[in-house]
Amino acid sequence: MKNKIYYSIAIIITAMLALGSAAYSIVPDQSDTQKENYRPAFLAENILSENSAEDETPAVKNETVYVLLDHYGTALDQRIVNRIYEQENPGAGLVVDYGEYTSVENMITGDKPVIDNNRIIWDGKLLENEDIYYEGTIQKQLPVDITIAYYLDGIEIEPENLAGKSGRLELLIKFKNNLSYNEPLSYHDYEGNLVTKHDDNYVPLLVQGTLDADLNLYSEIDPGNGMSLIMGQTASINFMVFPYPEDEIRISMDGVDLELEKITFMITPQLPAVPDLDIEDMLIQMLEGIRMFSEKFGELSVGADRILQGLIRFNDESKHLTSGFDNLYPVIEEYKIQRENLQDMLESKEIEKLLSSIETLELLLAEIENIPDGNELTSELDQAAAETAELEIQLNELDQIFSGLEITSRQITIEAEKLINDNEPGTPLHELGLLLKARENELQRAFNQNNLAGQSFSALQNNLDSFRQNWLNNYMPGLKALEELNILLKAADIKNRIENIGLEISKLNEYLEMVDQFIIESDSMLADIEMLPEALDQMVAGQSRLTDGINALGSGGIKAMEEGLIDGINEARAGKAKIELMKKLADDYRSYADNEHNRLSEVRFIIQTPRIEIENIINPDNVENDQDPSENWAEQILAKFTNLFE
Repeated sequence: MKNKIYYSIAIIITAMLALGSAAYSIVPDQSDTQKENYRPAFLAENILSENSAEDETPAVKNETVYVLLDHYGTALDQRIVNRIYEQENPGAGLVVDYGEYTSVENMITGDKPVIDNNRIIWDGKLLENEDIYYEGTIQKQLPVDITIAYYLDGIEIEPENLAGKSGRLELLIKFKNNLSYNEPLSYHDYEGNLVTKHDDNYVPLLVQGTLDADLNLYSEIDPGNGMSLIMGQTASINFMVFPYPEDEIRISMDGVDLELEKITFMITPQLPAVPDLDIEDMLIQMLEGIRMFSEKFGELSVGADRILQGLIRFNDESKHLTSGFDNLYPVIEEYKIQRENLQDMLESKEIEKLLSSIETLELLLAEIENIPDGNELTSELDQAAAETAELEIQLNELDQIFSGLEITSRQITIEAEKLINDNEPGTPLHELGLLLKARENELQRAFNQNNLAGQSFSALQNNLDSFRQNWLNNYMPGLKALEELNILLKAADIKNRIENIGLEISKLNEYLEMVDQFIIESDSMLADIEMLPEALDQMVAGQSRLTDGINALGSGGIKAMEEGLIDGINEARAGKAKIELMKKLADDYRSYADNEHNRLSEVRFIIQTPRIEIENIINPDNVENDQDPSENWAEQILAKFTNLFE
């Protein structure tokens, strides 16, 4: 466990050094302070001290505020680690930092500052060699109040009674933003008037938290709105909240023999990412469109009245329309009877056989046209026979060579076995005999493969001769007859005539389908025409209601839409003004020690609770702060971390 603590401390130190921070230590108990409304430095008339000298310059620095909480979230100890790394005026001899500290300690060297009320004055020459790191104890109300409640199996429990228990553990952590800014919010509305709006505003503070849970003790972890990352036998529970002014996180998990690691919080003045949507511009475009529509609305109302009068006249004339279609019904009925007779003929077996025969003839004619050139294939067979004969001669010569090698190989094998038998293993002659014997074995396999290849070649040559004779005697006469038939068919244009038969039948079907569709549409049209008078009556009534609605919309609806869009634009401007104020407040909060004077600073908070363990060995009073300044300052920092977290 102790090695794990050291490892975690080393990681934290490395991260803080990369961010411009240096160390962590403990301060005495903090007394409660009266909460006051936050006043940004940009409202101060004069942020410089009246006692400033000509050779003084403000410090450019980082503040890291380290806070130790008790198990309930009450601040026990606070310290600020300040890193001064530049001067606003490099030529000044003194560097001035501000803060009402109860004690100040140089963390690197033995040099001490001059403390004048809330002014901490350093010799500017110290920055020639390295940055200034100093630690100041402080007592202030934190920008965010943190309260922690513990529940075991749904019942609240004191944290000191939690160690060693088992059950469903739930942590309820609440956050409250203390930096309230109650000045009114001002912006210009759509008409250009200055509007003052009283609203609750707070300095944006982003809180990030981490709690490690030992998977040997905990299971079924529910991180609430956070997330859980598994690293080996540890689940790292991470969450992020934005108290504006309040927020909370619930974490629950099943545990046995409960112990709880420290909960770490990091607070930074920061506004969460806000989508960059120009809602105001979209609303203005909609408003311009509504106003343009409103200008044309009078014309629309007149047009609606004209349409209504036209529909009334058309309705009167349409009553004479349906009487002229009575003669069409007998013609359509007669066509339907003849169409059924023709359909029966087209679906008969005779037509089906005819179409099948046409399809077969078309396939046969296509195959005849694709007959290969028999003379070319005969020529290729003759050439293959000649090349095969030449290859046979070469294989016979190769057999004679292999026969001579085989006789020599047997003699070499006998000599190799003598070398193996007559010489000790490992001697050069013995090894030579092994190599010779292995070589002759490979040659013997080559002789065997050559014999197999010769047999395969003989079989191939016989098959080729047989195929060639069969081709010349049986296939070539029939192929020539098919070629002559193809010439006759082309001369008589048989293919096109057969294709035309199928094409004409297909066209007949297409024509009948078109007529059928026309008849269907005619039936539908006649049915619609019969309904036309009633439909026109309904259309006239609908147009009358539409005209009344258009008139009502023009007198009230469009005006209400216009007013609503203007209200939306004003709300968008108020929202944009609030976001700008929040960004300004976040940027303005740069120092916990003295935000009014430390304007070249940036600040972050690292807050931590103690562990809850079965054997409680935490004792904040054991912290040692008397390290020799001549020691390496990084080792001092590590020692302070160790004393704090053990």
